[in-house]
Amino acid sequence: MCKGAKVHGYITGKSLPIGDDDEDWEAIDSRIKSWFYTTCDANLLQIISSDECTTKDLWDKLIELFLNNKLSCMLQLPEQFRNTKKGFSSIIEFCHTLKNLAEALADCDSKSDEIELVMQILRQLPPSYDSIINVITNTKSFPSFLEAKNMLLIHEYHEEAIDPTGDSIFTSSTSLYSSATTSGKSKNKLNRVKNNGCFAAKGGC
Repeated sequence: MCKGAKVHGYITGKSLPIGDDDEDWEAIDSRIKSWFYTTCDANLLQIISSDECTTKDLWDKLIELFLNNKLSCMLQLPEQFRNTKKGFSSIIEFCHTLKNLAEALADCDSKSDEIELVMQILRQLPPSYDSIINVITNTKSFPSFLEAKNMLLIHEYHEEAIDPTGDSIFTSSTSLYSSATTSGKSKNKLNRVKNNGCFAAKGGC
């Protein structure tokens, strides 16, 4: 955005005021600072901003904060990437979670290639995906992230079509209803038999 507005020099420090009273420079610098103020988290702004700060001051402090957080991210993200399982997430949610983690690792100079990303996705899938995992891993030309995700989506669709959650609940409810109805009918039938026996033996009860 700054490059598009031709004010990138205010961030890098290449654009400097002509003197102490360069109102035009201060006006542009203030406008860019307002972009920071409207896009940064309020708690973050309290840390990086001050009364006399310039756009470059804000940018330098953001870089410093990012670099300080970089080491902790480098320790935490690989573990998250290795241990995140599909669980109850959909295939789209799960794949995108791992892809975002891979991109975050790349931002911390710990880049993983696309094959490693796909392999990690396959490792963390439940046993019900074993058949499609075999297909993907035995494909002559190893699938890209998008290709693998689409193959997994088709498998997920077929799984839901074969054993949809809604139908399972409906079947269970129907079974319970049928059992209760059958039990009620059997009880009524037993009462009728007892009553008929009573009438037959005593000529009426």
